[in-house]
Amino acid sequence: MKLEGTKKDEYVERLISSIFPEGTPTPAQQNQGELSSFSTQLGGGQSRPAKELSEHDFQIAGMVCPACAWIIHYALSRLKGVFNVNVNFINEHASLEYDPMILGKEQIEECITRVGYRPFDQDQEKQGGVGQYNFYRFGAGWFLTLNAMMFSFVVYSAENHTVPPIIQMICSILLFILATLTPFIATPGLMRSGFFQITHGRFQMESLIVLSSSAAWLYSTYALLTGQFASLYFEVVNLLLMITETGNLISSIFYQRLYRRIVAIRFHLPQKARIISSGSITFKPLKEICSGDLLEVHEGEIVPVDGILLGDGNFDFSVITGESEVVHLEAGRFVGSGAKVIGGKCQFKIPDHGVSSRVEGIIDSTIAGFNTQRPHVSLGDKIGRYFVPFVFLIAVSTLLWHFSSDLQTGLTRAICVLIIACPCAFGIAEPLVIISAINRIRKFGIHFYNGNALTTVPDAIVFDKTGTLTLARPKIIELFWLHEKKQQHLDILASLERGINHPIANALSALGEHRNIVKKEQINTTITGECDGVTYLVGKQNLFPGIVTPAHLEGHTLVFFGTTSECLLIIALEDEIRPESHDLVEGLMKAGKEIYLCSGDRKSVVERTARALKITNFNWEMTGQSKKLFIESLSRQGRKVMMIGDGINDTESLIAADIGLAVLGGQTPAAMSADAIFITPNLKGLSALPMALDKIRSKIWQNYGWAFLYNFIGIGLSISGKLSPSFCALGMAISNCVVIANSFIWANFPGPTRQNS
Repeated sequence: MKLEGTKKDEYVERLISSIFPEGTPTPAQQNQGELSSFSTQLGGGQSRPAKELSEHDFQIAGMVCPACAWIIHYALSRLKGVFNVNVNFINEHASLEYDPMILGKEQIEECITRVGYRPFDQDQEKQGGVGQYNFYRFGAGWFLTLNAMMFSFVVYSAENHTVPPIIQMICSILLFILATLTPFIATPGLMRSGFFQITHGRFQMESLIVLSSSAAWLYSTYALLTGQFASLYFEVVNLLLMITETGNLISSIFYQRLYRRIVAIRFHLPQKARIISSGSITFKPLKEICSGDLLEVHEGEIVPVDGILLGDGNFDFSVITGESEVVHLEAGRFVGSGAKVIGGKCQFKIPDHGVSSRVEGIIDSTIAGFNTQRPHVSLGDKIGRYFVPFVFLIAVSTLLWHFSSDLQTGLTRAICVLIIACPCAFGIAEPLVIISAINRIRKFGIHFYNGNALTTVPDAIVFDKTGTLTLARPKIIELFWLHEKKQQHLDILASLERGINHPIANALSALGEHRNIVKKEQINTTITGECDGVTYLVGKQNLFPGIVTPAHLEGHTLVFFGTTSECLLIIALEDEIRPESHDLVEGLMKAGKEIYLCSGDRKSVVERTARALKITNFNWEMTGQSKKLFIESLSRQGRKVMMIGDGINDTESLIAADIGLAVLGGQTPAAMSADAIFITPNLKGLSALPMALDKIRSKIWQNYGWAFLYNFIGIGLSISGKLSPSFCALGMAISNCVVIANSFIWANFPGPTRQNS
């Protein structure tokens, strides 16, 4: 997930402010204080005013593909006084800010209606079904179309059979009436959307449908007035509009089912949790659960929220991954919501950093992938902007080529070019594959927040050490006192570490009782705070220059604790390598991936881990900034980099990498910065991911290849006169069906690696 310039600065600033809401202001905040006002550039070229704005959230009916959301986004962004527009296609939700002194909700809703869609709120949907598809219009449209095809058969039969001229004329007039009524009765939204796209230069499939159907109607009307009944294509207008509307309906049903499938995971979660308090058990709604609460989940029940396991237990993650398998977890492991308890009962503690739900995170991130505010623009989106004008230019050129010799032939072939061209196949070529792939890769125990990262195939993989390649359960080997041993100091050390979601912090926070710490701050791996007027520090050796590490502690992870003037204590810890790390690293190496180990730990510790895993490229004593610079250096060499980490010092490197993966149970900033997160405690699914990414990219190029091939051959045959307008209308619908089918039919897709049972 690469961000550059001011976007990256703003992202990191929001990230830091979420971690240290009361800490020292960042340089960006200090600079911001020197400004009298701050504005952000938004869609439509408008800057957000400093005065207070009103918010408006509503639903939109009639969207049939992601391109519809972009059209609505563009139309709303053009309104004066509207800011921060976001339209989500998958849940049909829109949100924006507006200046009530400039316009009201009525003008906003009128703008959406003018584009061809229907705004409504939840109350309207419950009362009158405003958001439902209008099947009456759909049925009426096909009724008119079938009658038009019947009358056209009579008109065309006059060429080879005896048909009274009066009958031929009556049928031709009826065809004119049916073709004229269909756009108004059956497809008014499609027509409004197409005309909006044409007038505003935002070309998509609807604009091409309007151009082709309008051209066929105008040409047929001219032929009717001049008595050329054999040259009527009124039924093509009906057929083209209704085949498009049928495709839209099928797409709409598909996306609605997809949305229901996404949110269906939520219904597996219990609505209440069993809370242990003062030796008794009570039930609380999930929204009332707080940090520090103790939960008890019985056999066969689903874990309702994320928590720290207080005793060993067996779990099944099939609710999230779709793969039923029992995984044994030891006490102290982070368990996300959605896990099913297998055998006995388990107790959990809600982490100090707050209540969270892995299931809700998966649902929200998947839906957010359809936001129009997402920065990624696919190749299909770029092609769509120029495809319609290009097709129109070809159609006009075809007409002009035959203008002097055979005008009727030129008009027919130009209409065929407009009808058969299909920009929609380009638009859905990439998004549909990504949607399908996210569901498949979830079976690996990995959920992608940023589906666009799935289009990258990495050749360099960078691992963090602690909590990534190791079990994240460091054991305290020795407390080496440099001064007199005092329990008070252990209490202060534990209090400084308490509330920080990191494996080492969790181990150290158990050393003592709670003490009141003020002015507590964390900068990278250093934590400072005051207790009884004395400032204490905990972190790496560089905090206390001159301290010599005892020889017998070499090879262990060391944490130094003391005051601003002296070091009081050295804590030696040891973390065990994950059982699956050996096979994982070996498998990735065999797949041709270059493996790097980057850690903030000491050289002797990192070297020992690297040697055990046979990793030849390793770096030690790295800060978050140095990890980021290392990844950027790999990128400058043309490498595609995947980063796997879990801590706050991995945040910048996860952002800098082409693909960032956060480990389950890692620190919140790491999860916020990553493109994907492990949703099971095992990393084995990573071994199959590179091959899966290669399959995904191949599938995307197959879709683009088909879209190019179809349009190239179809337009070529139309120019040469080999296709009739009716066949062109049918071919356009088939093109979309091929892309949809190819996106969801996978052959030889790598299966998930089985977890340790």
